[in-house]
Amino acid sequence: MGIFSNIGEQEVGNATVYLTSGQYELSVQCVKLVESKKTNNTYFVVEGEVLSASGEYATPKGAYVSWLCKLGGEHPETALKDVKSCLMAITGAAAKEVTEDFVNKVLENDGELLWDKVVGVRVEEKPTKRGGVFSKHFWNPAKS
Repeated sequence: MGIFSNIGEQEVGNATVYLTSGQYELSVQCVKLVESKKTNNTYFVVEGEVLSASGEYATPKGAYVSWLCKLGGEHPETALKDVKSCLMAITGAAAKEVTEDFVNKVLENDGELLWDKVVGVRVEEKPTKRGGVFSKHFWNPAKS
């Protein structure tokens, strides 16, 4: 096996950009589930383009960003609440409408049903006990 034997499996140009503290409107470009190759965790992922941004440290307009929500883990109910809040804001669905079937339908074809929909999100960052930063996302229907 040569030094370049796995080069065909490598993705380039896909560095993930996350939203920093601020208020945003995003154009949804993809909604999908992703299995981590490193940890075997499953993530609910929303990708989109920043249409507007405000806040001193906000990710700039035009950036292509991702929101990842780890499913399962230590707090599975919290993750499901976050996914539900996000989908309600994007789709305008009522809480009782967001069911397992609803989410599975949304996830078809990388979330094609939601492409180009606009959603608002406020991000607040808080330091963690381990010295990292936790970003809490508060999803809301777009104002425009």
